[in-house]
This record gives sequence, structure tokens and C-alpha cells, in this order.
Amino acid sequence: MSVQVVLVGFSASGKTTVGSKLAALTGWKLVDVDVAVEQAEGRPITEIIRVDGEGRFRELETEALKRAFDSGAGIVATGGGILLSDANRSLINSAPSVVHLAVEPSTAAARLAGDASTERPLLVGEDLLESVTRLMEQRTGLYNGFKLRVWTDWTDAVRVAEVVSAELTANCDAGTLTIIPADVSGALSDIVIGTNALDTLGNRLRVLCP
Repeated sequence: MSVQVVLVGFSASGKTTVGSKLAALTGWKLVDVDVAVEQAEGRPITEIIRVDGEGRFRELETEALKRAFDSGAGIVATGGGILLSDANRSLINSAPSVVHLAVEPSTAAARLAGDASTERPLLVGEDLLESVTRLMEQRTGLYNGFKLRVWTDWTDAVRVAEVVSAELTANCDAGTLTIIPADVSGALSDIVIGTNALDTLGNRLRVLCP
């Protein structure tokens, strides 16, 4: 099959985890670009950047993204900086759906701090939260313009994947939407914000109250 959805977002926004949950829900093949780079090179990304530099890593990242689009994957999970390249953005925008998984700086920093298994070479040399906030501000403009943004701060990856899956199949052509899935007092709640968002209300009510 051809690529159906690309997941983009900052480090620790949940792209890999949500991608795996989405693959389980849809049956689509998942390709994680960062994993593909490491498999092709036979070494971790931290070593590639340390030895060969970030520029070389970005070249390998672009090559891996192209392979992902040619591989029959239904879902492509990308790295946090993949949108820095014009060529990457062009290819990603050719997919039927691009989902921006958004995350607050404090949440991203907490997740990164709790992941001792992964070194982030571009987030070193200062307070982690300050580093995350600075880099996120630099990249904010790259994430604007995608039709669907789903926040990942207030629920788990399974719930986020369910929201993404529902939006991909809802046929709600309402322009740009931001969805905040949350678990409030034990009840599931989706806050939907966006241009013509009320136009999606009928479809959403039919799902909730068939």
C-alpha cells in the first residue's frame, strides 16, 4: 500500500509509540525513520551525529524517509527535526494525511528525562527544560499548516492513536483541527478546536450515539 499518514512532532511527542498503536488498530505497516537510519548504518543516531555530524545524519534521514515512502508502509513516524529540510517537507506533504502530535515543553522534558536509554545529542549543555523550550520555539513554524494537530500531554498513546484513527476515517473535511484528548475524572473527553469545527459535530455525534 502507499503511505496513508505521516506522524510529525517534537522529540518525545509520542510519534513512535503512537505509530505502533495506530499500526495495531489499522493493520497498516509502520516505518520509523529514526529506526530505519540506525538499521541502515548499524549504529545509533547519537554516534552518527557525534562522529559524522548533524549534517550527515540529516542526509541519512532524508534517504530513509524516501525508502519509507517506497516501502509499502501505511504509517511513517518521523524524527523531531525532519521538517528542517525542504525536500523532506515536500515528500511528507504528498501523503494523504499528516498528523502533528503536539506536546508541551514541560511534558517533553519530563519524558526525555525519564528515558535514560536514549541520548539526545541536540538537547545537551543546559537545563533540559530550557533546551527543549528553545529548540521547540525555533521549530514552531515548521509544524504550522498541517490539517490535524493532536495533543499528547493528557492521555496515553493508545488513546491518542484511537483519536488519530477516528479522524482518518471520519471524513470530516472541516479545515484545520486541533484535538485535545483528555481523561477527565475517569471519563474520556475530546476537545475539538478549529476552522468550521462545528461542521464535524454530526459525524462525531453519530459515533457517540449511533
